Amino acid sequence: MWLYQAAKQVQEKVQERATSIVAQVQDEASSLLKTMSQMQSNPVDEIIFEELDDYKDFQEVFDLDMKTDDVAAILQKDEFISDLHTAMVPEQLSYKEFWTRYYFRQFMQLRREEEEAKREEERRQKLEQERQLREQRRLEAEAREAEEAQERAEQLARENDLQMWKDQVASLQEVIASLEKAESTNHQLLVEEYETKMAQMTLQIDDAKATGYEEGIAESEQIIKSMRESIQQEQKEMEAYIFSLVRPGATMPSPPVSVSADLAKAIWSLHSAASQEITPSAADGASFNEVTPDVTALKEELESLRAENQALKTTSERLQETVKEVDVWKARALKMKKMKDEADAAAKHQEEQVKQEITEAMQQGIAHGKAELAGEIAALQAQVTRQAEEISRLKNQPASAPLEAAPVPPTEATVAANPGEPGAETRGDDWGEWD
Repeated sequence: MWLYQAAKQVQEKVQERATSIVAQVQDEASSLLKTMSQMQSNPVDEIIFEELDDYKDFQEVFDLDMKTDDVAAILQKDEFISDLHTAMVPEQLSYKEFWTRYYFRQFMQLRREEEEAKREEERRQKLEQERQLREQRRLEAEAREAEEAQERAEQLARENDLQMWKDQVASLQEVIASLEKAESTNHQLLVEEYETKMAQMTLQIDDAKATGYEEGIAESEQIIKSMRESIQQEQKEMEAYIFSLVRPGATMPSPPVSVSADLAKAIWSLHSAASQEITPSAADGASFNEVTPDVTALKEELESLRAENQALKTTSERLQETVKEVDVWKARALKMKKMKDEADAAAKHQEEQVKQEITEAMQQGIAHGKAELAGEIAALQAQVTRQAEEISRLKNQPASAPLEAAPVPPTEATVAANPGEPGAETRGDDWGEWD
């Protein structure tokens, strides 16, 4: 942008300089042509045709009597005019004609100088206008550049603010994602830990069940074995008791544990009655055979009673064991429920803690973003203030000095009109044309 502005300013200066040079050359050519057309050998030469109207008008207003003192001073100071006056007056020109032509030439020279000065002033004013126009364009360009720079700065600030907010949102999203990931990881860990504990408890329960079943089976086998041994022992005792009853002359033996006292008395009374009715003879075998079915029936009844009693004992023991096992399982269930409640409470506490951390992180991020945004806004306001002060300073700065007009080289007419200036040539033999 600045390169384009510099090139544009250089182009305007070149065009302005070219215009000035062209105008100067045209003025010099016009002056040269006019000088060549009006070139005379002295100020009192013959009036040419182009000067005739001006000369007549000059004669009407010119009063030679008012120039007597000036004429005397000129004749005294200017030797060339004095010699010319002596040579031409009155032989060639009259006194009035000589000095009328002289003052007419002076008048024309003065008018040409005034016209030249007027043209020079017009050219200077034109250059000044062009300079002011360039200055105005420069100020407008600087103002546009300042506005564009301010707009670019504001746009850049807006883009930076937008990017900052985007970065903060992305950062907060990353924080939220990391917190969510941490929460998910913690929840997964808690779930896995809970599942591991549940699996361990299940294994322990299964092991306890298996151990209980094995112990129950072993205990049942032991009970069955002991019952079998007890029954065999009771059977042997009963056989011994019965054989003791059938011996002749035997006294009432002590009954076994499985036979009650009343039953033993009844059996002994039957044995006594049978002993009185049957004599000891060859009929003992027959009597014994008759009594044996009754004893067998009693034995079977005794066995059934003993079996029922044992079944009742076994059922009672099993019920007690079942109650104990149910109590154990209740205690284990309560313990597992307590562990589950503790795991749920820990998970809930962890979730609340993660939510609180997320909320605090978001609040801190928003507060930090607001603080940074306020700082950037203050910096932008300070920058805008500095730019406004700079623009005001540039507006109040005084304009630069006007460009000086290009010097005009002296022409022959100027040299002739100002013989005392450098470059003027004294032509003592230039007498002009004779009438």
